[in-house]
This record gives sequence, C-alpha cells and structure tokens, in this order.
Amino acid sequence: MELEFAKNSLADNLSEDDKFNILNLSLCLLRNPIHENDGRELAIRILDKKHLFKNHISLLKLVIRKSGLYPYLNSEFDNLSLHEKLALDVFRPNKETPGFVFHSLQKLVYGLLIKRKNVVLSANTSVGKSTIIDSLIHSGLFKKIVLIVPTIALIDETRKRIRKKFDDSYQIITHSSQNQKNEACIFILTQERVLERSDLENIDIFILDEFYKLNIESDEDNRAVLLNIAFTRLISRCKQFYLIGPNIDAIVGLKNLNRSYVFIPSEFSTVALNILEYNLPTHGDLRLNKTIEILNNTDEPTLIYCQSPSSAIRLSNDLLSNHCKTPSLLENDFVAWLADNYHEEWIVVKALKFGIGIHHGSLPRAIQQKIIRMFNDKEIKLLICTSTIIEGVNTSAKNVIIYDRRSNTSLVSNFTHKNIQGRAGRMGRYFIGNVHCLEEIPSNSSTTNEVNVAAGTQGIDVPLNLLYGVEKSFLSEGSLSRMSNFEVRSHLDFEVFSKNPKYSPQILEDVAFKLREKLLDDWKEIMWTGIPTKQQLSCLCGYIKILEKNSVARLHLSENSELATLIMQYLLSDSHSDFIKKKIDHYKYADDISSTIDWILKVLRNLFGHNIPSAIKAIADIIEFICKKNELKYNFDYGLICYKLENYHLPNNYSALDEFGIPIQVVEKISHISIFTTEDLDDILAFIKSSANHLPLTSLERSFIDDSL
Repeated sequence: MELEFAKNSLADNLSEDDKFNILNLSLCLLRNPIHENDGRELAIRILDKKHLFKNHISLLKLVIRKSGLYPYLNSEFDNLSLHEKLALDVFRPNKETPGFVFHSLQKLVYGLLIKRKNVVLSANTSVGKSTIIDSLIHSGLFKKIVLIVPTIALIDETRKRIRKKFDDSYQIITHSSQNQKNEACIFILTQERVLERSDLENIDIFILDEFYKLNIESDEDNRAVLLNIAFTRLISRCKQFYLIGPNIDAIVGLKNLNRSYVFIPSEFSTVALNILEYNLPTHGDLRLNKTIEILNNTDEPTLIYCQSPSSAIRLSNDLLSNHCKTPSLLENDFVAWLADNYHEEWIVVKALKFGIGIHHGSLPRAIQQKIIRMFNDKEIKLLICTSTIIEGVNTSAKNVIIYDRRSNTSLVSNFTHKNIQGRAGRMGRYFIGNVHCLEEIPSNSSTTNEVNVAAGTQGIDVPLNLLYGVEKSFLSEGSLSRMSNFEVRSHLDFEVFSKNPKYSPQILEDVAFKLREKLLDDWKEIMWTGIPTKQQLSCLCGYIKILEKNSVARLHLSENSELATLIMQYLLSDSHSDFIKKKIDHYKYADDISSTIDWILKVLRNLFGHNIPSAIKAIADIIEFICKKNELKYNFDYGLICYKLENYHLPNNYSALDEFGIPIQVVEKISHISIFTTEDLDDILAFIKSSANHLPLTSLERSFIDDSL
C-alpha cells in the first residue's frame, strides 16, 4: 500500500484488511531510517482516527511505541500491559512527575544534558522543547540557570510556566531591577537584559531559545548583534549550554568559541500537517475570498499570518466588511474596557466584538497577552497575527492560514515559512493541523539552512559594533586589526563603542563629530538638566534621529521639532494613560481614529519605551567623553527624560508590571495607593498577589492580576 493512498484512505468505510495493511505500512516505514518520519506521520494520522482501529489496538500500540510517541501511548490508551507500562517508566524523566512521559527525541536530548554534554537541538516547533527545560530544572542538578528568549512576551510566558512548577525551589528573575537572593536561581532574559547584568557568573547551564536568531541578516540587524554579544558573554561563564531552534542543516562558527557540543538535527514531529497550496496572486480579492471560504468551513481555532501590522489590520477590516464574524463578544468586559481606555472605533475593539483577535508587536503587552489567553481558551477562535507569534509564543490552533508570504517587504524564506506552518496542530490537543498557503510557497533552494555564529566566524563583513561588544579573549587578530584601524581616525575610543553596542561605531562617530561642533558653538543647547526647553529638546532630537534613523522614519517624524513636540507632550502629561487619552481626544474627528491609535501605540512602544532612551544614553556617553578628552567643564543630566520615557511616568519598577500582563492603566491605580511605598519589584509583586482582592479595583482589573501573577 502506498503512503499517500494510506493517508487519504483513513475514512469510516475502511475494511479490516485495509486497516491492518495501513498499520503494517507504518511499521515498515518506521523500521527504515530513511522513511522513519513518514512512518511517524502515518502513525499520528492513524491516532486521529483511532476509533476505526478498535479491533487492532494491540498493533496500534506497537506502532506508537515504534514511532517513539510514548506520550500518546500514555494518554490515548487504557489497559496497558505490564510490558507497555515498563516501557513508559523508561521514558519518565523522574519520579516527581509520574504523569509525564518523554517521547524518544526528548529522552535522547535530556539524557545527553544530564550527562553534562553541550547540546544544539534543531527540531520542529511541535516536539515539546520547553518540556526538556522543565525536566532539567526538576532534576535539581542545576542551581544557576540562564535562559535567553527573543522577546519580552516570551519572558512572561516562560516565567508563568516555570513559576507554576518551581516557585518554591527557585528564585525567578526576569527584570533588570531584580537582584539574586537565592543560590537556586533562574534568569529569564532577552539579550538586551543579559548585557545589563553584572551577576551572570558561575552559570550551571545556559539555554538559548530560537538560536537561529544569531544569524545577522543585515547591517541594521541590531538585535542579532546584541544576541551574539550576549551569547559570547554567557558561553564564557557557563559550565554547559543548550541551544534550541527550528530545523537547520548546520551551525557555523560555534566550534571557534572553544566549546565542544552535540548537534542533533531532527524532523521528529508530534503532529501531522495537511499543507494546502492555492498559488493565488497578491493583488485583487482572491486571497480574501479564499480566506472567507476557509473560515466559513471550520469552527476550529484558526491563526492567520500577515506580513505586518498594517496587513493584519487591513485584513481584519476586510473580514468585518464581508460579515465574516465568529461568535459575538459584544457584552465582554474586556472589550468594554478597551473601548473605554482607547476608543470604540479602534480596530482591535471592533474585531474583538465579533470574535476576531489581533496580535502584533505594537500593542500594549497586557493586551497582547489577554488576547492570546482568549484564543487558547477558545473564547475567540480567530487570531490575526504577525511574526510576533511565530517567535515562540505558544498558541493552540487547528488551522493556520498564511495570508502573506512576506515579512514586511521581503519574501520570507522557506525556512521561515516552515516555522509559520509549525504553528498548526498541537501535541495533546490536535493530532493534525491544516496549513493553508494562499500564495506560492517559497522555493526550497539548494543552499543549506545554516546558522552563522558571527562572533565565532568574525569575517570581514561582521559589524564592528559586534566586535566591540565581544570580550577581547574571543577576538581574532584580523578583528583586532580592523578595530585598531578604525580607532586611529576616530574621535571616540573603545570604551564608548563597547558601552553602546546597539549602534555602529561609524554612526556614533558621526554624532560625536556634530556634538564637538555644537560644544564649541552653542553649548547651552546641550548642557541642561531636568526638563529641557523645546529648543534644547529639538537639538537633542537631531542627534537622536542620527542614531535611530530607521525607527523615527518609520513613524513619519521627519522634522526635529515634530519629534521634540511629541516628547515634550509626553513629559508634561500627568500620566501615561493621560497622554494616550489626550492624543486620542485631539484626533477624535480624524477620518481613521483607529490608525491614529495604532500610530500612538507604535510611538510609545518602539520610540519612547526603548529606542529614544537608548539613543539619549549613547549621546550622554559621547558628550562626557568629548568633554573629558578636551578638559572641558560639563554639567548636564538627561536622566529624568530617560526615566519618564522608560518607566511610563510610574514610580521606579512599577512599569515592569506591564510585562507581567497588568495594563498600565491598572498599574497607575496600584501605584497611587499610599499604604504601599516599596519600589523593590519582588516586594511589589508579593504585595499585589496578597492584596489584590482588597485593592480598589474592578473585577476585570483584578482578573488581569490573577491571570498575570
């Protein structure tokens, strides 16, 4: 019996002979290493139709064992034999979690890590990589653990998962303000937060999730540069490392960092995928019509990938205009809260009223997290998203529709396309996922999918800011020569470059050149403290725009005065939410208030929350260096601006509650309670947990706290 015929014939009218033949085919494929993955896929598809095989249960259990899918043997069958129970015991990681069973790939990886081997695992999204991490923690062999994840959203998701299991035995640190108090400690950080800490020494194991992000795709890929720097910093301070990521063919440069490792590339999967290709054009209504057709033919949770927030919003409006609506949430408290705090015409509100969730990077984190929870809990069954979900946030979707095959303006690679496909199906919930590819699938080019650890290769095209961030012991002679040649003609030195690795040395040099001229010409526009005048702020914005050229341009702030006015309005607002309310009220008669809200949120999230404070700190470093070098007296302090922008006008560390899923509007209420004066984040969290029911909050506001903490 042919494989495709067997997969397509799994229906209610199967004869007993055909059922036996399908099971036998799966066993034959599983015995052949070349076809093992096909055999496992067929086994999963058989499990999805388990009711058809009730007369062949013993043979089906044998197929599941041979496929290595022991969790399914544990969860899908009753009356296991003694032999089968003993087999399950072999695949249990420890006695403390008796209900949990590894599949064969998890057991292999876990066994190597317990033996203190460094491991690089390249595997499908659905294999349960986080389960291995939890089992390593449960083993008690690792006291100080550092886990790097790509986004703050993933910090929160990982924190919640780990906290449920290990809060009593490990201190969990996610924010820069938290200090290590316990010997047993788990740091869950982004690469930026790794570089902010000085206490990451003597690490038992360092875990990097989504290690493919070490690849530097362009000169403007600053986060990849920072990840490489953080990676080398940790790898020199850890006893062991574990890198996790999607399917690649090779990792290049890692051996040059003087660490041996075991590379495990695997296509092991715990779900099967139906890939449906439509090859529709990018223009016209064919993609929209096909999307509506797909949605009208399913009531299962569906995730739609769009290339950008604007594409996601456009599709949401199109679906609403075409009355493609899922069960109504018109009376939902969360929807009413969004309308009250933002605007009833905001697309996020309008879409949620009709059961459509929107998820993209510019949304406030608490709103993102609430919408994900609603989707995973099936309160809404349609989620329109961008790459923010592809980067590891766990979702439970039966169907994935890939609406665009782009990421912003460039075509996604076959590699990225497969990552998106991997969001369909979920172990323990959906045996089979459906992936609808509306446009042509990117070709699988003959070139291999490699991850290049730039800090290990140090070719001539490696960005200079990466070299200045990497510890000198890792630098090659060629890299040291490049740096020396640059410094000969530079106004700045190694310390300024290494302190600001987000920016290329050449851009820092350009800012230094202009600042030297200003110091000689009109130093009063630079030497100020506290809240600046509009002229002083406009001057500062000129330097900010050099450092953050792309992020400022994306928000259409072409003039220094435009950016300065926006910053000044925020600084002089009573609160973060007051600024939002005033800006929305100012534009309430605009043709598209929803687009205005999205623009305001992008400014707050991308510019005010991170990029502008980073630029101001770099400018301050340059001014101080120039003054010291030229023996000039200086008196300036830009700290208040950075503080207000980074902390959302809140007392120190309260802004971190946003990352935990508590909206800023709720945090503002909490921060005004006079009986509570501590600014220690751990104390704040403990107070809120113990006092939530007694705080002057609505039931919805308390639910944010319950869901978060």
